[in-house]
Amino acid sequence: MGNTFVGLDIGFDSLKLIELCRDKSGLYITNYVVEPCNIKDIKDVTDERVLEQIETLFKTKKIRPSSVVVSISGQSVFTRFVKLPTLDRSKIDQIVQYEAQQQVPFPIDEVIWDYHFVGDWAETEEIDEANVVLVASKKDIIDNLISRFSKLKIDIECIDTAPFALYNCIKYNEPDIEGCTLVLDIGAKSTDMLVIDKDNIWLRSIPIAGFSITQAIASEFKISFEEAEKMKLESAVILCGKGPMVGESAHRLRISRSVTGVMTRLIAEVSRSIGFYRTYSGGGGIKNIFICGGSSKIENIEEFLKSKFNLDVKKLATTRNLDIHPQAESKINGCDYIIGCAVGLALRQATQCAMEINLLPKRVSTQQDIAKKKSYIIGCFILIGMIFLGGIFYFDQWIQYSESVYQSLNQDLKQLKSQNRKIEEAKKEIQEINNNFIQLQELQAQRVYWINVLGELQAIIPKNCWLKNFLVVKNNTTGAKSVRISGETTASLGEIPKIKESLEKSPYFENIKIKSADDLNILGIEGKDIRRFEMAGDIISKIGIKENQP
Repeated sequence: MGNTFVGLDIGFDSLKLIELCRDKSGLYITNYVVEPCNIKDIKDVTDERVLEQIETLFKTKKIRPSSVVVSISGQSVFTRFVKLPTLDRSKIDQIVQYEAQQQVPFPIDEVIWDYHFVGDWAETEEIDEANVVLVASKKDIIDNLISRFSKLKIDIECIDTAPFALYNCIKYNEPDIEGCTLVLDIGAKSTDMLVIDKDNIWLRSIPIAGFSITQAIASEFKISFEEAEKMKLESAVILCGKGPMVGESAHRLRISRSVTGVMTRLIAEVSRSIGFYRTYSGGGGIKNIFICGGSSKIENIEEFLKSKFNLDVKKLATTRNLDIHPQAESKINGCDYIIGCAVGLALRQATQCAMEINLLPKRVSTQQDIAKKKSYIIGCFILIGMIFLGGIFYFDQWIQYSESVYQSLNQDLKQLKSQNRKIEEAKKEIQEINNNFIQLQELQAQRVYWINVLGELQAIIPKNCWLKNFLVVKNNTTGAKSVRISGETTASLGEIPKIKESLEKSPYFENIKIKSADDLNILGIEGKDIRRFEMAGDIISKIGIKENQP
């Protein structure tokens, strides 16, 4: 898909093209083209003259996208909202296909159809009375579009409908609209009426729009359709107020009368449709009104609609959340309300949208995917062939090399096995020597052990302290030895714990505890009082004997 996205709105009076690009900061508009059609008596967007103008637009504007998203008008498709019963998601396609066969007023094999949930049902396993919008178009309309773009060597990535493209534009650029909202897209041949309430949508295409105004002006002034169209574009106005318009020319009054008559009919149809919508959905009243489309630029149209609906009426902002490149800004400035559909189409390529209807046949999208991957597939086959041929060429040499390597490795393995036996024998000899050395160390340690113990005691016991008893007791079961030490001192009772701490730091004693410490009330040498103490603990029988590891 790349970073460039093109949407083409094929209208009855003009072609509108929007090109979006994406960079690190997000999406922005890089190009905007409006090409008038100037063709009357157009039945649908696949009229040969319209298709020729599409081809001319891409050639003259030198726009060569690899793919594009296009729309067909709401009048060229069959749209029906269907309320489904409670059912499991796995059966949804089967049920919707049955509804399509019942609802579409053409043989099902002569149409291309698609559907989309209305509301938030994307993650729900069980569908509980959900609304589905069913959209269908005749195959010949779709095939003509595909054929024309195929000649231009441009893939159609998606075929959307104008109302739903506009809806996607609104959801992207006006995500925070509160309350039930009415959007009137007043085009050339029809007015697309959208009622949006949070994630729910209802729409109707009303065959009253710009061409109806042109015909009314032509009848009023007894002029041709072309002359009336020119007069509408230059002077269309709705003069609001009661009674005669003081200061207004007769010419403007006649134009206003023609436009007002058509708009009054349109408002009657819109009001009737709103009543039907409220009955269908059980929703509340309209809170906001937005208008867009080429015919919404008629002078004073907002004031006229406001007076009829008693609500504020605003032009729809279709680029609020999109940046605009300076080269395109001058073209869009002041007329973004007519490009909503084209923006919504480009967004279909650029991001996930709220409503994703696609009337492009699956066979075509599959063929396009294969064509896009064709070069990669051919390259893969060539690479596989080269690998195969190279494998055959080097296979014999590889076998010879493998045999020589095998023989060399086998010879090395025999030598290693011989060396390994010698190493194992050496290890055994070293282990025997190490065991003998340990025994000698133990014998040497036992010879001097008690001398060291007594020497350690002599070093620990302070000069003003003398031992009365040193008793070693051996546990016959565990072999552990404990010791009892008793003595006297002229030092204070507070010095006795220091003797205990010195014993515990010694490598020969551990777990030393003071059993008793008290005054004898006897004066010793130099007239100092004598204190008696007794301690007990464990004696460590082996000191400094470590096994040497081979």
